Amino acid sequence: MPWHNGLVAAFNPRALAIVGVSGAGGGSSMRITGSLVLRALLHAGFKGRIYPVNPKVTEVMGMKAYRSVRDIPEPLDLVIVAVPAAAVPAVLEDCIAAGALNVHVLTSGFSETGEEEGRALERRVLGLAVAGGLRLVGPNCVGLLVPRSGLTTMDDLPMRDGPVSFVSQSGGHARGIMSVSLTYNFGISKVISFGNGLVIDGADYLQYLMDDPDTKVICMYLEGAKDGRKLARIAAEANRRKPVIIWKGGVTDSGARAAASHTGSLAGNQRVWDAFFAQTGVVKVGSIEEMGEAAMSFLRLKPIGQGRAALLGAGGGNSVAAGDICALEGLALPALSRETQSKMATVTSLVNQGVSNPLDVPWVQLDPEVFRKTLDVIAADPSIDVILLNQHMHLLSGLKPDDRAKMIEYTCEFARNNEHGKQLAVTFSGLEVFPGKDSMQAQFTGALFKTGVPVYGSLRGAARALRRFAERAQFLAKG
Repeated sequence: MPWHNGLVAAFNPRALAIVGVSGAGGGSSMRITGSLVLRALLHAGFKGRIYPVNPKVTEVMGMKAYRSVRDIPEPLDLVIVAVPAAAVPAVLEDCIAAGALNVHVLTSGFSETGEEEGRALERRVLGLAVAGGLRLVGPNCVGLLVPRSGLTTMDDLPMRDGPVSFVSQSGGHARGIMSVSLTYNFGISKVISFGNGLVIDGADYLQYLMDDPDTKVICMYLEGAKDGRKLARIAAEANRRKPVIIWKGGVTDSGARAAASHTGSLAGNQRVWDAFFAQTGVVKVGSIEEMGEAAMSFLRLKPIGQGRAALLGAGGGNSVAAGDICALEGLALPALSRETQSKMATVTSLVNQGVSNPLDVPWVQLDPEVFRKTLDVIAADPSIDVILLNQHMHLLSGLKPDDRAKMIEYTCEFARNNEHGKQLAVTFSGLEVFPGKDSMQAQFTGALFKTGVPVYGSLRGAARALRRFAERAQFLAKG
């Protein structure tokens, strides 16, 4: 079915029911039960009213329990179904009778089993949903997570409101994007795990999110698509409005087999998916970490032209490796102009330093004043669109505290305001990436994030993300 605006209430429900809550309140993060969902909602500070449903008990976790959805005394914006698969049809009939049309079926045991019994049960669920007008999320999924309203089905999950939304056939990756968002310092508007996508699938959710004012970047994990042409049409339109980033699972034979048993999806021909990305301009990634890097880039970077980068690093061997990494990831490192190289000779000694590109300039990273001048000189080069600073923490660690503070200050000031409008991106090397909160690197990272500078977990990740950022801009510019 196409997207239905009636489902919007499910993202910010005033009243919801959980069918299948035990009196014991058990469950674990690996096996989500109705009791775990109830506990998760309470811990997350869910803002609406919650109605536990269990015909065998009168109270659950200090809350009144109801025998059926039909017995709940007010209209429901969302019903979360966590009963055994065989019991799902009866619950759906209750939802239809009660006029509760937004239903999330958390339960697994349908077509993804590969068994005829599961497929038959899924056909029955589909028939009920269509006949009763149910807006059904799932089955076989963790459903909807909305930090702003405290809506979640997973306990102890970081919940930070923000501009990125994620649509996923995988519940595990739904958890993963929440963790990655903390690493790369962005918040989440909505996470939609839709599992088998029996009634509403990924294309429908994408259609909704492209018009959602709270979503600035759309991320997706897909194992398959029921209607490839529909997905391509919506994705092309959505990507022109806001960045769309997709991780396509099941691209190998073994991955495709896993997709079939995971969500019952047919992965599709790889060449078809390659054509999909080429025609829509959607950003293609290959992991949840790459998705986080890309999302951060689109949130923090302004246009970077053709994406030609100047890489500031330290160490001859490191520079060779860095050049190879950038080339392999498709990030251009053009030679600096003779004028730029001549100016560099007036800023710092060229003894044991190299100012081609990548720049091997360890002494620059030891002198805050020289560092600031170096950034200005490179920014003036017309062949450079973005400066990628590969900051070596063992050099910074050797600086006096005042000089360390200046390095951070000058880096952030350049990013905020340089006369040539050049963008800055940063990676760190020499120490653990994103270490403890009190470390020098964490302080530097925190200041950069506060300034709006993207900080990547690796040079390879930075090169990959910058290339993707520039490629999308070039795709849109073609019209």
